[in-house]
Order: sequence, then C-alpha cells, then structure tokens
Amino acid sequence: VQLAPNYVHVHYNVGMIHVFQKAWAPAAEAFRKAAATGSLPASFSLQRALEILDSSRNDDDKEAELFAMIADARFRDEARTQAVRLASLAPQMNAMGLAYLKQGKSARAMALFELTATHVPGDRISRTNLAAIRFARKEYDKALALYEALAKEDPADAVAAMNLAGTLATQGRWDTAETVLLTFLKHRPDHSEAQALLVRLRSRK
Repeated sequence: VQLAPNYVHVHYNVGMIHVFQKAWAPAAEAFRKAAATGSLPASFSLQRALEILDSSRNDDDKEAELFAMIADARFRDEARTQAVRLASLAPQMNAMGLAYLKQGKSARAMALFELTATHVPGDRISRTNLAAIRFARKEYDKALALYEALAKEDPADAVAAMNLAGTLATQGRWDTAETVLLTFLKHRPDHSEAQALLVRLRSRK
C-alpha cells in the first residue's frame, strides 16, 4: 500500500489493522512511519506501542497490552471530544468485551473490562465479567478479591454472592462460603439457587 508520507493517521490505522491480525512486524513498521511523519493525541503513545511490539512478550501478552492501550485511548478521546461522562461509555465497552468473549478472544475482552472498571469504578458489570475471566484462568485470588468487593458493596446481589461462595468452595473454604450464603439469604430468603448451594456445601463438610 502506497501512503502519503505525511499522513500520520493513515499509518496509524494501517498499524492498527495489523495489530488486530497479530501481525506484529508490519504493525511496528506502520507505527514507526506514523511516528516519523507526525504525532497523535497524547492518549495513545506510539513509542509505548513500539516498545510492546519490539519486546519478547508472547502473542497473548502483546495483544492484551496493546488492546488495553487502544481501549484506554478510546475512553479518553471520546470523553474529551464528545464531552460525555465516562460512565456513559461503560455499556458499550462491556458489550464489546462480551462479543470478544463469544469469539474466544479473552485477552481483548479482559483488557476492555479492566479499562472499564478502572475508568468507571462503580460499574459492576465490568468487574463481574473480569472476575469470571480470572476464575476461568484459575486466578482464584484475583477473582476472589473482585467478588468480595462486589458482595460487600451490595449484599443482596445474587450474582456476586453465588460467585463468591462458589470461588471460596473451589478453594475448599466451605465455612466461609456458607457464611457468604447465609448473609445473602438474610436479604433474599427466597432465593432457591442460594438455598440449594448452601445444602450442597453443608453436605460436603
């Protein structure tokens, strides 16, 4: 593709296409051309992107870090140019993350959920989805920390309570899992799934 030498955004967009294709060398070449022909908004660092591309990280780590940069830049740029509250972008980012999960692209999904949780700390959906990915990766301590925070913030949240109890049970912490369910059932005494899980936990002790 022949590009005008001073079109920084054209080089940048070509680089992004290669990033999404995991074509690291062509992506780095395009970003170097972009860096040589101009500058981008401060929200995206071409130099940092090149450091990631030139590093010895594996493909998954490169993809996760680069996608996190892209998502972060999108948050910042849209919030600035459209004068919108970051919270209004959360549903869109969460929907994109779920779409990537369905495609089996967990690294991209995790990057989106992490960025959403960082920029919109009160968004429960992103943290719940992020915890689910952590759990699936057997990163139980990280998943547990997220579920504990969610359950503490809203003791009546069934998803948080059930996930927290399930994660604790995975670690063999039966008594703590039982306490979580009993606390939740004080708020939602008719929740049949929690009652059933409590029975199963007690039967294993």
